[in-house]
Amino acid sequence: MAYVPFRDRPVLDHIVEQHAEEAAFLWTLRDAATSAPHYKRYHLARLDERLEAHVDGLRVAGAAGWRVAVNQLERYWDTGELFSAALLALESGDMRRIEPLTAKLQAAPEARRGFVGAIAWCPPDGLASLVREWHRSREACQRYLALCACSVHRSGAGACLAVCIEDEDPLVRARAVRLAGETNRVDLLQACLRHINDNDAEVAFWAAWSAVLLGDRAAALEVIDSFVNDKDRRGWVALELAVRARPLEHGADFVRRLASDLGQSRAVLTALGHLGDIATIPWIIEQMNEPYLARLAGASFTMISGAALDAANLERQTPVPEATMNDDTLDDAITPDPDEHLPWPEPALVRHWWLFEGTQISGGRRYLLGRPIDEKTCDWVWQEGTQPQRRAAAYELALRFGRTLANYHQRPHMR
Repeated sequence: MAYVPFRDRPVLDHIVEQHAEEAAFLWTLRDAATSAPHYKRYHLARLDERLEAHVDGLRVAGAAGWRVAVNQLERYWDTGELFSAALLALESGDMRRIEPLTAKLQAAPEARRGFVGAIAWCPPDGLASLVREWHRSREACQRYLALCACSVHRSGAGACLAVCIEDEDPLVRARAVRLAGETNRVDLLQACLRHINDNDAEVAFWAAWSAVLLGDRAAALEVIDSFVNDKDRRGWVALELAVRARPLEHGADFVRRLASDLGQSRAVLTALGHLGDIATIPWIIEQMNEPYLARLAGASFTMISGAALDAANLERQTPVPEATMNDDTLDDAITPDPDEHLPWPEPALVRHWWLFEGTQISGGRRYLLGRPIDEKTCDWVWQEGTQPQRRAAAYELALRFGRTLANYHQRPHMR
């Protein structure tokens, strides 16, 4: 990467500081939006335009922009602040600015998302030489960042990916096996299978995840099933893959086994949305009478039927405060509502809608947004759906049609 020096320019410090604050805030907002149920592709594009405007303000400020971004990072050291500083450093190509930031990631792994977000924001051609250097680095964090760069730009890592899968550092191994699945490296299926029983749980999980995406429906799928009950992000990722990787009848059996486990009501409702079986819709509608489950049931209903509750006037007024009972923990703790951005369905209206509109859909096959799951449907959902729906389409395209797993986190205009 060519070194582009920051130049001193006359600036208004308080304006530059506003740019830095807004850039950090908007990137944090965007990071959350990539998985939010009320964001679609064009929402992300608008957010990207706002974020780019403030980043450009930092660029135009030259040396002052860099100084302000670094000062803000030293004060807060959070993902948004790291995004701003890392983006300016990466675009400059100045290793004197890049290396101190990567070194700090060793001590603050929770901030890595901000640095990876900056990598995603940069055009891949401008990063090529830096990524090659990172691949050869003795520092595990830099080898990890090289793999992240390949991931966010879906460019693959060539022959060195097989070497990275055997890396001594579990952070690098986990990212390498995950990248194999993301980029449809069928040639590395056996390498992934060798790691499904890795001593590191993160490596084992992503090795199994990739092996399933690459075609294994035996040992790797069993490992994914074993992660479904995890009470963290891995559990929800495992749940979606475990259902979508199975044909309808086997997926239905899997959900029935899940339903036999007390306290798994939310997981069951989520799994039914992934399954896409219209035979489950009457039960899903019944769950809309339970405050803790109502909005999640509405989301699963929409995932199968395609009915947008707000657009179809199937909503009701919020019946309870923005806190609810968590029945999965089997205690009386009050927790923030996990379905904050989902609409509240009105069961009677939904039932009436389904009584008439449901006659247009025949059973015996899986559905996504009211359409049989095929390649054309998935491409349409990828363009028009919300972020969870786009994720569903990406999985289906990878699992059923051998497509590279599309990146629904990347900047929309770069897709």
